[in-house]
Amino acid sequence: MIDQNILNKDCVILDSQSQTKDQALLELAELGVKFKVVKKSQNLFEGFLKRESEFSTGLESGFAIPHAKISEIKKPMIFIVRYGSEIEWGTLDNSKVKVAIALMIPQNSNSEHLALMSNISQRLLAAEVKKILKTSSDPQEIIEALSVVEVATQATQNYEGYLIAITGCPAGVAHTYMAAKKIEDFAKSKNWKVKVEKQGAAGFEDKLTSEDIVNANVLLVAADINPGEMERFTEIPIVKTSVAEPIHDMTKIWKQLLSAKREVANQQFQEIAKTTQKEKFNFKVAFRKQTKTLKNSILTGISYVVPIIVAGTTIVALITIINQIFGQETVATNANWLNKLSDVSGGALSILLAPVLAGYIAYAMADKPGLFPGFLSGLACNAVSYSKMVDGTETTIVGGLGFLGGLIAGIISGYLMLAAKKWVKSKKFQGVLTWFVYPVFGSLIVMCIILFVIGTPLALLISLIFDGLTKLQTTNVSFLVGLIVGMLCVIDLGGPFNKVAWAFSFASFTQAFDGNTVVNASLLAPYTAFWAAGIGTGWTTALVSILCKKIITKEEQEAGKISWIMSSLGITEGSIPMMLADPFRVIPSFMVGGAVSGALSYALNLGSTITGGGFITVAGVISTSGALSVGVAILLFIVIALIGCAISTGMIVGLKLLHLNPKAEAKVGRILAQVFTLGIINVKFKKEKAKVTEVKV
Repeated sequence: MIDQNILNKDCVILDSQSQTKDQALLELAELGVKFKVVKKSQNLFEGFLKRESEFSTGLESGFAIPHAKISEIKKPMIFIVRYGSEIEWGTLDNSKVKVAIALMIPQNSNSEHLALMSNISQRLLAAEVKKILKTSSDPQEIIEALSVVEVATQATQNYEGYLIAITGCPAGVAHTYMAAKKIEDFAKSKNWKVKVEKQGAAGFEDKLTSEDIVNANVLLVAADINPGEMERFTEIPIVKTSVAEPIHDMTKIWKQLLSAKREVANQQFQEIAKTTQKEKFNFKVAFRKQTKTLKNSILTGISYVVPIIVAGTTIVALITIINQIFGQETVATNANWLNKLSDVSGGALSILLAPVLAGYIAYAMADKPGLFPGFLSGLACNAVSYSKMVDGTETTIVGGLGFLGGLIAGIISGYLMLAAKKWVKSKKFQGVLTWFVYPVFGSLIVMCIILFVIGTPLALLISLIFDGLTKLQTTNVSFLVGLIVGMLCVIDLGGPFNKVAWAFSFASFTQAFDGNTVVNASLLAPYTAFWAAGIGTGWTTALVSILCKKIITKEEQEAGKISWIMSSLGITEGSIPMMLADPFRVIPSFMVGGAVSGALSYALNLGSTITGGGFITVAGVISTSGALSVGVAILLFIVIALIGCAISTGMIVGLKLLHLNPKAEAKVGRILAQVFTLGIINVKFKKEKAKVTEVKV
């Protein structure tokens, strides 16, 4: 039986009225306060949200196991909640959740957390237990169903032990599968249940689950590589050998396994369920079962690309500061090696950003088969370019698709290779598939998609934007140029839309001069509007990382530490990690703030006679109409940049905090839908029956 201090009849809720996943998590947080698990529901709610952001806790057949493991939890407890209406949760089989079993675990109890998770997961494998949890009105019966070992399940199995194994070789083709087959056949001949995880060229296959590990007597590692994710096996005996040894002498290895094995209390020998024909070809179900969520894949890509962004932009920023202090001519004459370092670092950033991001997103989604197509699709993003003649000079309007291109390319590559692994497979020709078909045809397909399906239409769109801005500049509403330029500057931070705004602004800047003399000051306005918007991105990132420290990712926090310096020097890429981590809240907020700064700068006739970017631009700010002194113009430019920053910061913080209150978020969403569609969307929503407690952050 489970300890009554952890689970008792008062912890079983059979009539919850929660309607959404967030409401359900809020209810559980309040239960934690009621039973003195935590002092503040806010802490527990954030713990649940953080776990769900890593991977959904939804299982199959209408069950979920939400859990939190944080320092604020003072004692472990389990709650069983059954919902009146089934809830969308994000389960492995796309079913709605009827029953949630919540685990609240103190941070310093690692073994307890694993034990609770594995035990409950094992109980949920039994059809009778599922039926009781969904239908019984007796809390005690429900607790006993989760506590008592199903004797009937064990009686029908006569296994003498449970062997789990990992095989892998450098090539990941022949020996990996030959060794796995030998281990399986030998274990079955000894009446042992066996499961072998192959870590080959196609990545993880038949990956060992927590249930496998908890129930196994011993782990055999037959590999000539360093297997991945070995931290899963901290509490199980391990026997290691080469990948070829099981093929030649499994008898010798078996003696070692018997000598090393452990005894497992209440051992479960649950057979792997056979998938139906419909499930077999359901790509969405297969994707959810075999890979991380799309969000986690994107976060994996971010974790690999952040060091490139930080290192590249920091080196460029430091050398830019040196150039400003000592003068560009002085540095070029006496220490030109600094400029070479800057060129290499900046070039590496522009070249590597999209391939690394795309490659590791695809890798997180599809394992090794996704890596090379992902990298090549990222390089294809760099190859997308578009130039046109501007005043007799060929001007590059698009020079790569930036991080947004890398994001899209990585997702396309990942899904493509997942489909290939699912539908294009053959045990007989696995080597040909792994070494030739997947990388060659996968890369060709995804490169064609990026270059021709996405790149060509995007280049035409960019050209239309450039021409439109040029024509708009001569109209009576030319201030809209500043608004659009400011918005485009921050929408993709170095991507194609940012590039077209810069190309237009810089072309206008050059037309303002005849030699070194300004002949048309009004043409300086677009370039100044561009940087009035661009400066605020880094400041906003820094402020959000401080104000929302508890509810943002580690990557976002790290980005905030240096992004304000970068954007002050004209380098907006420092804000990319925050934008990638939460694009649907950050990008619109950046766009609104940038649009306001750009429009105000243009409307107030501010222009700069100095190129460079960031605060370097400030030194040359003037009033293009001559209505303001230089000092006032500079001060006004700084105020405008701060206004845009304040707007973006306020929006991001507000949206992130609003997400913690699902009822309010849904209400705001309905209002905005009605406003932006001029009342066309005016759906009547049912009133929420559940009482949602607001969480203050």
